[in-house]
Amino acid sequence: MMHRLPRASRVLSGPARAARTLIGPGAAQCAIRGLATTTAGAPAAGSLPASHFVPADPRVLPRDDLTPLWKAQSHLPPLPLHRLEQSVRGVLSNVDALLGPAAVAEVVPLAETFTDEDGLGPELHARLERLAQTEPGNNWFLRFWNQHAYFQPRASLPTNVSYFYSYTDDQSFRTPLARAASLAHRALQFRWALDQKLYPAEYTRDGKPLCMLQFHHLLNSCRIPRPGADTFVQRDRAVPGNHLGLVVLRGGHVFHLDLICPDTGVMFPESTLAKSLETITERAGQLGPAKYPIGLLTAIDRDQSAKGLDLLEQASPKNAAHLACVRNAALVLCLDDTSPDTPDQVCREIWHSDGRNRFYDHSVQIICFANGKAGHINEHSLADGSTSIRVAEAATGRGQGADRLNEAQALGFDPTGATSGTLATSSLRAPRHLDFDLTDDLRAQITTAATAVREDAGRRDMRQFDFRGFGSAHISKRLHQSPDAFVQMAMQLAYRRLHGMACSTYETGQTRLFAGGRTEAIRTVSHESVMWTTAMMDDTFNPEVRAYLLDNALRRHATTTRAVVEGSGFDRHLSALKYVLEPGETDPFLESAILDASRQWTLSTSQLVSPAVNGYGWGQVCDQGYGIPYLVQADSLRFSVACLSGYARAADMNEAIGAALEDMNQLLLAHPPPARV
Repeated sequence: MMHRLPRASRVLSGPARAARTLIGPGAAQCAIRGLATTTAGAPAAGSLPASHFVPADPRVLPRDDLTPLWKAQSHLPPLPLHRLEQSVRGVLSNVDALLGPAAVAEVVPLAETFTDEDGLGPELHARLERLAQTEPGNNWFLRFWNQHAYFQPRASLPTNVSYFYSYTDDQSFRTPLARAASLAHRALQFRWALDQKLYPAEYTRDGKPLCMLQFHHLLNSCRIPRPGADTFVQRDRAVPGNHLGLVVLRGGHVFHLDLICPDTGVMFPESTLAKSLETITERAGQLGPAKYPIGLLTAIDRDQSAKGLDLLEQASPKNAAHLACVRNAALVLCLDDTSPDTPDQVCREIWHSDGRNRFYDHSVQIICFANGKAGHINEHSLADGSTSIRVAEAATGRGQGADRLNEAQALGFDPTGATSGTLATSSLRAPRHLDFDLTDDLRAQITTAATAVREDAGRRDMRQFDFRGFGSAHISKRLHQSPDAFVQMAMQLAYRRLHGMACSTYETGQTRLFAGGRTEAIRTVSHESVMWTTAMMDDTFNPEVRAYLLDNALRRHATTTRAVVEGSGFDRHLSALKYVLEPGETDPFLESAILDASRQWTLSTSQLVSPAVNGYGWGQVCDQGYGIPYLVQADSLRFSVACLSGYARAADMNEAIGAALEDMNQLLLAHPPPARV
């Protein structure tokens, strides 16, 4: 379990208590949150049509497939499993830097016993070595990560697990519905390119292949809540034409569109989709806002969500068919009737809104507003930011995802069969309104869910911060530093100025250089970062010394980042050692409160570089922490800071980050560090 600060106790009314229960225990359940101790099996997909769905085994690793999508997959090395002592030394060094000599002195004896040849550590490590020989792709961690980090945690999805993108504005469309049609249509072309295996495999700048497994689960995928542990299903790609259904939400009403022309077997053009969206908008307007939107049942605690959706499915055969239809869809398109204007308003509406026009179990929901602004929210269980950003890029026509979609089209891929939009529309089925039969019990659950979502949103503070002083070009060319390391050190200084201490900090490091690789923790706090922030807080240090210490901290972070991306992290290894404990086995080192405190992740951070988005975010990990994703651009840096209102203020953190960036820039300009060999 995570080391958490206690909540302030207060008496809740009955409805409020029920609402808090529905949302879950807080933000400790996202992908980098919490350590469960048991592995639950993945239940079957229930009443979903077996001929159309397959369980989404997240460990399927295509081999000997020479198509553009998979041709490099067989060349990927397995995820490294380092020596036990190496990982233990790594975490002890971080504990020393973060918590001090007294803390490391307390945990060192536990570590020595754990790693001793007669200790439990070598046996647990041997279990992982055996797994590395039998798991698909020899990935000893992927199964544990998907289950313990995502499917078992019970907290609600929107603010505890999912993450969002706010798309860059585009004024080229005549109407907001025209943009919505374009975004959805291009995203569906992207899905088709993946199904045809024509989307090109990705490589690093120096030509190393990256694992493409996560792309297998983008779109046409849906998480299914089950008591104790969720499961995940996706459309069977072996069924022809079985992947381009589109679910559209408007005013809480659910509509379905078939995007495949039955006469030609190809995808309808964008103009046809736009007309269908107009029809849906008109029909939803006639119906008025849904009083009991079923999507709210996906926005609450996962056990409660399982209960509600099971009741919905069992209420009538029609409900079961409609729910399967929603889960069948390639993606969900949410047509909101609101017009958020400021970056803060747009991002909050995409992130959580009031939950009435959403279906959070789906892998991707593209959200379009009445003023043309747009974005999407990703369910996190099987796709990380480095892959899901390609959906945003393909949909908006900007960035690598769009370029690779164009490459697929150059190979002869054309899902519409004609780009001129001349396909006959006589065969297009009218949009179907999926109206659900609701019992009194279901209405009560949806009403309680609405209260839970509203109360949870009211506890959240999120602010966007667009730093225009400089960007990656200045940092790399003028200051000769890593832009990512520079931003990470700015956040370290900002936090210390606000709170007077260093804090456990997580930065996402992708491990897609390895088969089935997802992410690893980059622990930002180091001896060098602590020495530098200490110097910045102490007026007795002169600027030259501060600049030298800053250069040390920046170099250390860049070195750590490279090591983690190349497979030398230790957090996933330590987590896996805990996961393979057998019933009745415990170990004081693995259960140490000091180790838990070092991975509390008071700052949960990640960087992204893409022209497709102008916002990117998620919730904080622990109650007193911050979630701070950031966009690195050539001439600017954009931050999205989220926290709980009762514990911190996002605006204060943004102000502190801006001041830190300016101070660091001035320091290195005035006192450039000496060149190092």
